Amino acid sequence: MKKNKISVLTGIFLFSVVTLFFMASCKSTPAPLPEVDPLSVLEEDSSIYAYVPVQNHKKLTKDVIYATVSGVTEKDAERIVEHVESLYAGLGTVKDRSRLQIVACGSIPQIAVNAVFKKKNGWEKTEYDAATTEENTLLGYPNKFSFYTRLDTDFELSFPSEKMFCASRAVMPLLDRYSLRQKLSETPYSDWIKQETEDILFYITKPGQYLRSMIGMNVNGCDAVFGKVIAEKDDNYSLEFYVHLSNEKAMRFFVSALSLSFGMMGGTVEQVDSLTVKMSGVEFSENKIIELFTRDPITGKHYKVVDDTIVEEKR
Repeated sequence: MKKNKISVLTGIFLFSVVTLFFMASCKSTPAPLPEVDPLSVLEEDSSIYAYVPVQNHKKLTKDVIYATVSGVTEKDAERIVEHVESLYAGLGTVKDRSRLQIVACGSIPQIAVNAVFKKKNGWEKTEYDAATTEENTLLGYPNKFSFYTRLDTDFELSFPSEKMFCASRAVMPLLDRYSLRQKLSETPYSDWIKQETEDILFYITKPGQYLRSMIGMNVNGCDAVFGKVIAEKDDNYSLEFYVHLSNEKAMRFFVSALSLSFGMMGGTVEQVDSLTVKMSGVEFSENKIIELFTRDPITGKHYKVVDDTIVEEKR
């Protein structure tokens, strides 16, 4: 009788396990919500856009985070970098030359956020209801986020999902774009920045003041500068970039001026086509890259092209 009782209990146990397994295998798992394209979270009026494949440039990314966000220790920056795969940035506008927006992607568990951004470490947590639509609400897309601030920094940081991290002096516009599931616009800068590469990419949409710093004089006739920063060794990089002209008549001037500026630095200047000049082999240090993220507002001029006419943009 005892043996039969054990057999019955064993049968019930096995039946329960099989039933639970069957129920678990049949239970539908909600499909994960599609992630927002990180580049679309950045506002579309920046003067420079940049992309960094973080795992190929860990030290540089750590140094940028440590240099730009006071209150984050070097150790904290290292911990963040280990969870980040890629970083996108938008720098400067016509009206605000010091603006910096960063969106990073990777695997950023909430436990890691809680470990770093604690009140005892000086961080204050603020809740924010981002802009949304009725359709997004019905689809279950989140619009309630937290962001973190400190008294000793004007940067705000937020983690809208476990796959994305945002930082800016005003992070709420980025959270609005994330919540609205902003689509990535097809632009020359997005086409360049979204390439698959191990190099750092950049695209300068307002090249006036940057060319002035390169050449040493005010210039016009150029509507974009774009290129890549290639890692060499010992925290040194080489710069390869293109200057795209808005007027073929400016070609001779740009080839001459750029050859003079970069020839002394060991760089090579060549004409690619009637509107494009290429520079390569220019040495570029890590400090120069960090300066892009930490620089003071630039007082130079921005230019845009309207109906083949170069127009200076007013602040």
